[in-house]
Amino acid sequence: MDLDFAHYIQFFFALAFVIGLIGLVTLVMRHYGLGGAIKFNARSRNGRRRIAVVDAIGIDARRRLILIRRDDLEHLVLLGAHDDLLIEGGIIPPETEENSEDTENSSQTDSSPFRAFVRSLRNARQ
Repeated sequence: MDLDFAHYIQFFFALAFVIGLIGLVTLVMRHYGLGGAIKFNARSRNGRRRIAVVDAIGIDARRRLILIRRDDLEHLVLLGAHDDLLIEGGIIPPETEENSEDTENSSQTDSSPFRAFVRSLRNARQ
């Protein structure tokens, strides 16, 4: 069987096409939530997830301390090898730096319509 350069080029493009199709199917499956655990109603009405792991730290080889945010509350949980323990629940998270800057700017009386417009765009983006 005699393979010339045209066959190698054809094989290369066919391989690239198949790999591209696999990548496209993977992206579509991830977009619709089929790339792992199926997510039902993953985002709330304001576009944020209702539950998230804020921070996690390993205590030792068997235990892990995690901070979970649910809606606007945080919960501190100790995950162990055989049991889990709620350390503290209902923690109100501190304000972020962006929110504190907005409150500082809003406390100042500024009659500039441009600054008010920029502040409204920042709030709409969040």
